[in-house]
Amino acid sequence: MKSKKLILFNLGGALLISSDKAVSFWCKAITSVGLRPNYKLIYENFDRPFQAEIIPLLVADGNWTPGQTQAVIENSKKLFKDVHFNSPTDLATKLEALKNAGYELGIITNRCHKTLLRALFDLGISPDIFSIIKTSDDGIKKPDPRVFDSALELFKAEDIIFVGNCPQEDMKAAIFRDPKIDFAAIVSQTYPPQLFKAFGVKEEFIYESIVDFVNDFLKE
Repeated sequence: MKSKKLILFNLGGALLISSDKAVSFWCKAITSVGLRPNYKLIYENFDRPFQAEIIPLLVADGNWTPGQTQAVIENSKKLFKDVHFNSPTDLATKLEALKNAGYELGIITNRCHKTLLRALFDLGISPDIFSIIKTSDDGIKKPDPRVFDSALELFKAEDIIFVGNCPQEDMKAAIFRDPKIDFAAIVSQTYPPQLFKAFGVKEEFIYESIVDFVNDFLKE
């Protein structure tokens, strides 16, 4: 049932599995200057660049002054200075095992190629392990289903599963694709299992962590 030839991962909430930690850091940077963070807005846009895209959304939502905005940017830089979004230390080994088991791997992310490479370096994962890498550099982002075009040119749709954590971007991009791409959800406090079930994601494709997902597919 779970056999798939190509497994695509969202970078931010799936491979990095650190969205809750990142959001908490950003909220801390915001509260440090006396502002009230919009947790839901930040989490829903987690896979976007914080300074270039999330900050303007927060400014519009909270009527921040230019001084407050700059203070949040500076404080967030300090908080993230020594933070590496490392997944479990054996994730790189597990991904290698997936590839050795006959799966092709890919990444579909709204982040730019430079950010992607830096994140993979922090994770200790070589980009060479991925057969397909799709970033936002071409201007096409999730939830636009066209983000999967390059993958579908090489692989049959029924042989692809996309692993993500965000209903608004990851899941929509997969389920609104024609033909539809199977979606596996990595749940969180913000996006619990019942939310994905309500949108029709099969229970067998709902996971507590990326490690649970990888272990499940390694059983095949």
